[in-house]
Amino acid sequence: MPAYLLLYNRKLFPHWENEQAEYANLTRQGQVAEFSWATGNRRTMGVGDRLFLMQVGREPRGVIALGEVADDVYQEPHWDQQRRAKGEMANFVPAQFDIVIHPREETPLGLEQLMT
Repeated sequence: MPAYLLLYNRKLFPHWENEQAEYANLTRQGQVAEFSWATGNRRTMGVGDRLFLMQVGREPRGVIALGEVADDVYQEPHWDQQRRAKGEMANFVPAQFDIVIHPREETPLGLEQLMT
């Protein structure tokens, strides 16, 4: 099964930590957290393909969510306000995450842990 790595940089989206906490609480209760995420240049992903959302930038870095593609990649105005103002579009994928870690209570799964 194909798998894809999506990236999250807290410097670019410091406010998302609150949403992440809400999604973590959902998955702790056995529910699915549904939200879309930017895919960069990738325009195709198959429904059911595995997704790993990785926190990059400053420490702590690592995987913060595991899920799967829920529907086709689509385009919307770019998430970056400056690029949006220029009329640029970005690719997004609807996803269902079954694990989201809580940003203030858990540590991301680091690269060393992933390698083992």
